[in-house]
Amino acid sequence: MRLWLVTTFANASWDVYAKTCLQSLKDNLPEGVKICVGLDDDTLELPVKHILNTPSHDGKSIHEALFHGGTYEIYPGRSQEHQNFINQFEKRDHPTEYRLQAVRFCHKIFVLKRVMDKAMVLAENIRPTHIIWWDADARLTRPVNPEEIEALMPSGDEAVSYLGRRDWDHSECGFMGFSLEKGKAIIDFMFSYYVQGLVFSLSQWHDSYLFDVARKNYECKNLSEGVPGNNVWAHTALGEFSEHWKGEAAKARGKPMTDEELFKK
Repeated sequence: MRLWLVTTFANASWDVYAKTCLQSLKDNLPEGVKICVGLDDDTLELPVKHILNTPSHDGKSIHEALFHGGTYEIYPGRSQEHQNFINQFEKRDHPTEYRLQAVRFCHKIFVLKRVMDKAMVLAENIRPTHIIWWDADARLTRPVNPEEIEALMPSGDEAVSYLGRRDWDHSECGFMGFSLEKGKAIIDFMFSYYVQGLVFSLSQWHDSYLFDVARKNYECKNLSEGVPGNNVWAHTALGEFSEHWKGEAAKARGKPMTDEELFKK
């Protein structure tokens, strides 16, 4: 199994949480996982490279894993389709209702599309078998072994693994694991809904709702099957070695919020 992990974040989030996320990924991912980072522009390219090149607590830098297949790749700036979508629809985002904020939540899909397209043109023996999406407000809390990561990936006829939420009106898309072959169709579907403006035909315009629409015709692995509440991440296998700082309060304090805190009256 060959894995690429993809994340992106706004420049303004660097000191809030993104730097912590990248450091945790570099220090704790198993050798052989390639980290792909999408950036607004080239402003943070050097700081990102510095983190990924600096030896970690075990004395290794990511470059020392090159012979094991691990490295990183930075995608500074936006694709033309990405920038066109922002230019055309930025003012359409609702000022407070996240369910009606297409531009705010479109960035991961455009970055995933760029990475997926690049992976698909590689020779079969070197391209990834799976692509992981990882929100930049999540961090690894300890070293992870390959078996733990691979257990989260879709297998057989499954196109994607994800965090479903039985008590909410859409999935939690801070983590997704795509099979390269079968998962590409889901990413292409979401990408097309943005570039054609079809996302605005849905009752919700953000990426998580669009993902739920896109995955309906595919066999998928729900990692949080039967888990109650909103913060399902913490109660899955992911919660054994990572945490998701979901919500502004969680980011400010550097600690996840419980459902009780999220929904207290």
